[in-house]
Amino acid sequence: REDTINNSQRQWLQVKSVQQQRTSSESSHYIMKKGLESEMGKWQYPLHLIDFETISPALPYFSGMSPYDVVCFQFSHHILDQNHDGTVNVRHESEFIHTTPGECSNGPFLKALSNALGCVVSDGGTVFRWSSHETTVLKTILSSPKFSDSLSQQEVESLSALLPEGSHPMVDLCDVARDYFYVDGSGGSSSIKRLLRPTMNASAELKSFYGTPTYNSNNFQNLQWYQLDEFGNVINPYDILSRLDTDKDRSAIAVGGAAAAAYHTLQTNSDMSEQDRSYIHSSLLRYCELDTLSMAMFVQAWQAFAALEKAKS
Repeated sequence: REDTINNSQRQWLQVKSVQQQRTSSESSHYIMKKGLESEMGKWQYPLHLIDFETISPALPYFSGMSPYDVVCFQFSHHILDQNHDGTVNVRHESEFIHTTPGECSNGPFLKALSNALGCVVSDGGTVFRWSSHETTVLKTILSSPKFSDSLSQQEVESLSALLPEGSHPMVDLCDVARDYFYVDGSGGSSSIKRLLRPTMNASAELKSFYGTPTYNSNNFQNLQWYQLDEFGNVINPYDILSRLDTDKDRSAIAVGGAAAAAYHTLQTNSDMSEQDRSYIHSSLLRYCELDTLSMAMFVQAWQAFAALEKAKS
């Protein structure tokens, strides 16, 4: 499509990136200015950033479920809002986690998600996801009466509005990244974890916003997400996350597969101590929160990149 980065352009940007790395340590980026500005112009504050953690076990944990039925056990929800002076604020607005052994979480998950995002239909705003996973999962469990019957008609409608055919469909930030953005060091990938570190490396806005220990939520206190290693390179926030817990006998959850594996352990290991369960529970909350915070970081970086391009023209 016009005003998007096609495959040939992305390949050429990768070649240029490799050539530049041979002569310079600076990280550069490229945006399709017109297309990105047009896309961002459709967004309405407040911006809601959402991420689900799920598992589809071959052997169901709960009666009445079939092999590979999806279980939604967690979500994280950030809000990025605009102040009167044009600056933005980012806050971890809500979260949900349900890991009690023997209890299917899908019904409570839908209820909590409606409580978190139901305001979008009535009050406005835009909801974001990264890739198609959230849409697929939400559509699947909403279509199952055994999970959706506990919701009111208004709650069903508020969640249905977020689906592609709804009145307020979620925006896929992965599509935005693929269509309008390239940054050195990403290898041309649109993976959130592959893109995050090089984007932070290229963004003065993220350095300014996250370069002091001022991020606070229920799961993090006075954390500085923009940090440099001994060579002056930005440390991937997911690496920062993995180092937060110094317990040598346990590994922090820092990748999606580990979250699903942790949930499986909580469901199947009846001999686990309460201390170990509490550790996994806290680690899951921190990991999912970082996913939605990362999404907010991309939006902030793209807005700043677009503003700089506009100022040059």
